[in-house]
Amino acid sequence: MKIIRFKELQINEKYRREKITLPEGFDPLEAITLKDLLNPNDEKAKIAREVVKPVEFFQRVLAPFLFCRFLLLPAPLLFVPSIGPALFGHAIANLAVAEMATNIHSFITIVTNHAGNDLYKFDDEVKPRSGSFYVRQIVSSTNYDYGSDIVDFSHGWLNYQIGKFIFSKFFSSMLYAPLFRCVYI
Repeated sequence: MKIIRFKELQINEKYRREKITLPEGFDPLEAITLKDLLNPNDEKAKIAREVVKPVEFFQRVLAPFLFCRFLLLPAPLLFVPSIGPALFGHAIANLAVAEMATNIHSFITIVTNHAGNDLYKFDDEVKPRSGSFYVRQIVSSTNYDYGSDIVDFSHGWLNYQIGKFIFSKFFSSMLYAPLFRCVYI
C-alpha cells in the first residue's frame, strides 16, 4: 500500500506540478511492487523505476518507518543497566515477529472479503460515491459467518462487509446483518 501512495505522490509532485510528461509506456494504474523496484526483470518494471526511484522510496518511506519502529521505539531499553542490550535485541525480535503476525492476520482478514471466484469483477470505472459505486461495493464483497464477539473481533468486524458499505456507521452493519443475509442470500 505504501508503494501505491508513494507512486501517486511522485506522479503528482514531479509530473503534474512541474508539467513533465510521464515516461513512454508507463501505466499509472499498474501496480508497482518491491520486486519491481529492487529487481526489475521486464520493461514495465524498468519504466516504473523512472517514476518511483528505489533510493528515494527507501529514504522517504521505508527508512523512517524502520528507524522509528525498530530502533527508536526500543532504544530506551539500552539504558537499563547490565541487561539493556539483551532487552533491546529481544524487543527488536518481538517487534519483527509482531509485524509479520499483524500483516498475515490483516491479509487473511481482508482477502477473504475481497477475493474469490464467486465475486463479481468489473472492467470499467464509475464515479466514486455514486449509486453505481455503492452497488459495486456490495455486489463485489461478501459476508461470511458471524456470531460471537470473539469471532467478530478476530475478523476485525469485516465479516459484516456488505453492511459496512450500506451503512457508514459500524454498529448499524452489525444490527442489520441478519436482514442483509435474508435479502442477499
